[in-house]
Amino acid sequence: IAKQVQAAVFNFVSGFQSAMTPQITKSYAANDKDYLKKLMESVPRYSLYLIMVLSLPIIFNMESLLKLWLVDYPKYTGIFCQLILISCILESVSLPYRTLIYAEGRIVKYQLIIGSCFLLNIVCSFIFLFLGFQPEVVLFIRIVIYFFIDVIRVLFYRHYLEDNFFVYLRNTFGRVFVFLLIGLPFLILINSILSLHLFLKLISSFLILLTILYTVGVNANERKVLTDILKNKFVTK
Repeated sequence: IAKQVQAAVFNFVSGFQSAMTPQITKSYAANDKDYLKKLMESVPRYSLYLIMVLSLPIIFNMESLLKLWLVDYPKYTGIFCQLILISCILESVSLPYRTLIYAEGRIVKYQLIIGSCFLLNIVCSFIFLFLGFQPEVVLFIRIVIYFFIDVIRVLFYRHYLEDNFFVYLRNTFGRVFVFLLIGLPFLILINSILSLHLFLKLISSFLILLTILYTVGVNANERKVLTDILKNKFVTK
């Protein structure tokens, strides 16, 4: 059940990333560093935005959605679904870095490091389960390891940067942090404190996240592009 929820949410992001993958490979092959830099700053950030806008309202209302969908569902289903969506958020940034690493030809070193981390997931899960922890500890371990794998992937990109590495982190993930810092209190208020119908909770959460994304999640140039797209889409002459 958790995997079905994961697939339903992640499909939205995979379509966007699939469209961007050839652009990353092409810009690297053409040695177009300026365009590649823009892609490597924007694609991970947009991927995070897409999956967070979709998954965060679901995470906060998982039990209610499962009751609506399945009525009666197995124990641990709710926490499994919530944790697997959090791991999806971390996994969503992987494709652009993986694409660039493959284009550069550093596949063996990359696969050895990342593969070892995935094996560590199995080893740690076995140890914690053997010690008597609850089943969801497996997904908690997965989240921690996925976070460190993301750090490793970003570090693989570090040698390609001519600018300061911390400037890249700020430009790519700084606005995501602000987005979460502002958005999470609103989500807690709507979904945990206010007594609203499930449908209103989902719609309100979705609209608030989109508003925060538009106001602080993108820079001025990106906001102008979004505004032009919306005008062309919905405003008639």
